[in-house]
Amino acid sequence: MLRRAAVQLGRVASKEVSQAMNMCAAAAEAPAPKVPAIVHGVAGKYASALWVAAAKANNLPQVETDFAKVLETANDSKDFLAFMMDPCQSRVSKAEGIRSILTDLQIGEITTNFFSVMAENGRMKEAFKTYDTFVTLMEAHKGQVRANIISAEELDASETKEVEESLLKLLEPGQSLILKTKVDPSVIGGLVIELGDKHIDLSVSRRLRDIEKLLSEAV
Repeated sequence: MLRRAAVQLGRVASKEVSQAMNMCAAAAEAPAPKVPAIVHGVAGKYASALWVAAAKANNLPQVETDFAKVLETANDSKDFLAFMMDPCQSRVSKAEGIRSILTDLQIGEITTNFFSVMAENGRMKEAFKTYDTFVTLMEAHKGQVRANIISAEELDASETKEVEESLLKLLEPGQSLILKTKVDPSVIGGLVIELGDKHIDLSVSRRLRDIEKLLSEAV
């Protein structure tokens, strides 16, 4: 029974993604572009479908702008956000309402169709996560690599520049760095670096954990 349920869920997910791609694509006859990064989950499937549709239409920047505008409007309007997330609304009426609102906002056809599909499939709760995933795809497409630097105390400008110069050496030709810093006293000292999908722990807290582990194994 579990196997049958898993197969059914897989078919539903595949149908939804296919529907999203078919309804969003403005250049269906063009070869499907390759998604620039591997993303997972429902948000990953929808973001990938939207990216492919926008890339086919050579309209990626506009779709990214439109997507952001829709979510900014939702954040600014409690009524619109409530309508988007209301589970009691029928999917058909929600899709029609979303399409009408986005048309009034002068949102492009690809993004409007995409949100309509999400509404029809009951996936509006995934909208914000899908946008974050779409941004990840856009960054990968542009060769941008996100780096998060976590330290116990705020780094000054010279320290930040030193770390940035070291990280740039790890990038592939043509890639650029998006650097963000964060303070977390629990690292005690040193740095924790998240570079793309890599995790580099140079913190004092990690060294202390290693020492504790060695001591416990020696007892």
